[in-house]
Amino acid sequence: MWRLDKSPGADVALFTFGSFTNPGRQEPSYAFVNTVLRLKKAFGASFDSYYLTARKNDWYFSGVQGCNSLEASFAEIERAMASYDATMFLGNSMGGYAAMLFGAPLKADAILAFSPQTRFDSAFCEQIGESRWRDAYIEMRAQHDVEAMALHSRWPNTYDGSVDIHFGAGCGQDKEYAAQLSGMSGVSLVPHEGLDHDLVHDLRATKTLDEIIWNGLQNLDTKSAK
Repeated sequence: MWRLDKSPGADVALFTFGSFTNPGRQEPSYAFVNTVLRLKKAFGASFDSYYLTARKNDWYFSGVQGCNSLEASFAEIERAMASYDATMFLGNSMGGYAAMLFGAPLKADAILAFSPQTRFDSAFCEQIGESRWRDAYIEMRAQHDVEAMALHSRWPNTYDGSVDIHFGAGCGQDKEYAAQLSGMSGVSLVPHEGLDHDLVHDLRATKTLDEIIWNGLQNLDTKSAK
């Protein structure tokens, strides 16, 4: 089930989505836990933190753990969001895809997606030389309509929130994934020169990751105060 870390009187919530569970690991890991705890301690920030993971290792096509389908996951997340004045969705890689998959149609106020995948059809993956999750993608194509799960085909016509897609400019595949959402409502592409798919690791090492997330949360505080 989800993990929820509450803060007294919080009217802002952060929803984080876990990444792909690599072979050899039994359970998916919650994402950004230490980063969030560090921000709360350093700045005395008051916001609730939801940590979600995928029900299956399929880019959340089957929903989040604790729900029995994608549709039920949307409903449960929307129910949780209703308790807050402002929300931000956050994820890395597979989790970045999930942050946008759920966050855009549910009208999260802000989305931060790091090194996300955005589509999974074989033609596109062959074009960009994507083979990192080859077996997982093949299984997903056999069980789901992956073209219907491509973010550009699901994106709302109007989205009033902000979506920052951070990617390492040194990773050609991640650059192409991000480009699929260029021009979509609310979307900004944020390349990081000299970095690759391990973007979050490198940004964390320089404390840039903390700054990016903290700035996003401060903007949420401004919205919730209006």
